[in-house]
Amino acid sequence: MHTLYRYSLAFFLEVFEASIKTELAKDLSYEKRLEAILEKLFGNLFLRVGPGLQEADVLVFGLQLAQVKAESGASTFPKPEMDLLLKGAAVDVMKSAAAPLAEQCREVLKSKLNSQQLRALQDL
Repeated sequence: MHTLYRYSLAFFLEVFEASIKTELAKDLSYEKRLEAILEKLFGNLFLRVGPGLQEADVLVFGLQLAQVKAESGASTFPKPEMDLLLKGAAVDVMKSAAAPLAEQCREVLKSKLNSQQLRALQDL
């Protein structure tokens, strides 16, 4: 993503406050409330930041959010699909049963991203 994208701390605090002010049932457990707040936070962040990004950078931003969510343990993505999404079509993936999916993902991303963005995505 371009280094000129800058957002203030006040902006992120506003997004965070909007996410925790969601109407949640009182009988939900701590884990369920936390999960609902995180879902709302990631959704609000993408909806608020995405429109300010160039079209090609929206995908990269979404993938970075997915990586953060996956690393936090809050992800429901299966491990092989997440590795394919974040690491790209690596040689070992191309030899696995997911090879057709890997090739399809690589082709889709190639048409959406420029070479600099593809390299940055592979470096994640």
